[in-house]
Amino acid sequence: MTRQNTTLLGYENSSYGRGVKAKANSPSFWMLTLLLVATSHAMPEFLYRVDDVFDLGGRCVVATPGIPPETPDIRNGTPLELRRPDGSVVQTQIADIAFVDPFDPKRPIQFSFPSGIKKQDIPVGTEVWMT
Repeated sequence: MTRQNTTLLGYENSSYGRGVKAKANSPSFWMLTLLLVATSHAMPEFLYRVDDVFDLGGRCVVATPGIPPETPDIRNGTPLELRRPDGSVVQTQIADIAFVDPFDPKRPIQFSFPSGIKKQDIPVGTEVWMT
């Protein structure tokens, strides 16, 4: 398509040539904005499958391997869904970020679950999803 045709459609080539972006205030811009907002909050994101679970002296529970470091928007209170091997689902959240290794940026992010979650609530094989 020529630049004139793409502009008529409400799109403009991006500055780096990797895809297109909608022109501000065009109908396409608002449709893309609504789509991004709807999908970024509505779709759960798979984080990891539990390999092992540790009870840290009755204070909290940590499941390994942890959240991939490239996962955006991870913080205390982030809602999670535990999809257990038996098919049941538990809604929970991140209680505390326990460990981020500044010297190894590829190491998974460790976190603890709220005090209401016990070791037996997270069997090996449970899938952890961010909701």
